Amino acid sequence: MKMLVRKMTLLIALVALLFGAASCVKKGASGKPSNVDYYTCTMHPSVKSQDPNGKCPICSMDLVPVMKKGGSEATAETSPQMQGMKGAVRSKVDRCRAWKACPACPG
Repeated sequence: MKMLVRKMTLLIALVALLFGAASCVKKGASGKPSNVDYYTCTMHPSVKSQDPNGKCPICSMDLVPVMKKGGSEATAETSPQMQGMKGAVRSKVDRCRAWKACPACPG
């Protein structure tokens, strides 16, 4: 009878250990969806990360996903949050309006 109790106790312990170890396994290596190419900051597009929970190292904003284009193309399209940035143009400031006596301004 003692031998049966020991075997049952050992069996229960092994099953508990097996279930405990199985629950510690990560559910995915990166956790990012398959249609996401990478994550970027809306204010600093040079920041790219594969971490879906990442933050921008410059401004600490949450990173937004950049979606993959359909098919086997290697290029990526911007996320809905970045759509407003399309067509943005950089322009050179002609003169400084903040200070009247700015040494960097021509006039």
